[in-house]
Amino acid sequence: MRGLLLAVILTAGASAQSPIDPAQIPALLGGVAQRPAGSPLRCGFSSIPPVLDFTFRFEAGYAFHLSTEQYKAGPHAWAVITKVTPRGGEGKPSWLYTRNGADLLKTAGFNLEISGAYLLGQGSYAFESTLYDDAGGSCQHKWTVHASLARSQRRVQLSMPPFAVRATGGLSDVDWKPAAGGSALTILLDASPIAARRTRLNSDDRDFSVRALTAVVQRLPASSVRLVVFSLDKQKEIFRRDAFSIDAIGEVRKAIATIELSAVDVSVLEKPLGYIDFLAALIERELTATAPSSTVVLLGPLSRYGGKFPKGMLNPTDATQFFYVQYKPDPQGLFSRAGVGEVSSPPSPGAPYSLGGFAAGFPPGPYADIINAAMISLKGKTLVVRTPADLARAIAAIQNAR
Repeated sequence: MRGLLLAVILTAGASAQSPIDPAQIPALLGGVAQRPAGSPLRCGFSSIPPVLDFTFRFEAGYAFHLSTEQYKAGPHAWAVITKVTPRGGEGKPSWLYTRNGADLLKTAGFNLEISGAYLLGQGSYAFESTLYDDAGGSCQHKWTVHASLARSQRRVQLSMPPFAVRATGGLSDVDWKPAAGGSALTILLDASPIAARRTRLNSDDRDFSVRALTAVVQRLPASSVRLVVFSLDKQKEIFRRDAFSIDAIGEVRKAIATIELSAVDVSVLEKPLGYIDFLAALIERELTATAPSSTVVLLGPLSRYGGKFPKGMLNPTDATQFFYVQYKPDPQGLFSRAGVGEVSSPPSPGAPYSLGGFAAGFPPGPYADIINAAMISLKGKTLVVRTPADLARAIAAIQNAR
């Protein structure tokens, strides 16, 4: 019941913050804090500590907790103004703003969660966040945040300068400077659910795909980047760009959002092992291109499809190196909030699934993931990633091998 109420009132997850000039605050609060102040607003508060995400930036946040008993039935609105002051560098404060609304409040006795998220560079910060509602009420909370790398992350090169504050959107902002030089690079992105039993892509799947892709493009020097987004479930390409740049990341996100896995084409059902032919054709196109890339990176979660490629179906060449950056969820099913965010334990490799090659009961091992099977045929290398630090190490391994 509570989950249903929250779904009605707020979108899932923390709201993105918009950077503002403090001079804008009176205008932004118009229609929220414009009524005479009534009884004091009762609210709880919790801060979300910084977590390194898959773009090598710290993501953190907060949540105000309110009871619906304080409000009459009807539409309501809330706004949050947050002042962030770095305790280092120039120490210049930043201001963030977000606004939430509910079209209808009927049920009393449940808590609302007004939350927000933001990105930080390494360092310490003082936060002061004030929640305003449309009845003239407000509550404030002050806290401190320290963003730093854990021992296992010490070699990670962060994507934001120290003492910097950013909104969670905008992967093409000033901090993203793709490495220059290098040879041609192709990225084949498998847009699949992280949890293999799911038959649809959710926001966590899309976020991981976009963030990991951004990190690879940013960190691997390349004279050019060809990007192909594909779906093994649909056995089709979703997006292709021969001269891909980070500025087109929004187009990639939109393309992934169009994938509907619950509806499968009849031609796919008629060829239960057609994903092998599809993947082979995708790889063969790279090998036989007029100007083949010297490095091909397949990127995606542990595939739910298994099997082997017939001998001679894939023919590697010395001119192209293949790598598979394979994301495996935490074995306990506890994903970081900034990395993936879903709590779900994946099935053991080789377990029978309702879709794809695993339905045939492929045994656990190197052929339980069809993309890993491709690496075996291509004499490529599979790099297993569970955390952002693992992704940084995988990218470094690809760079060192080029």
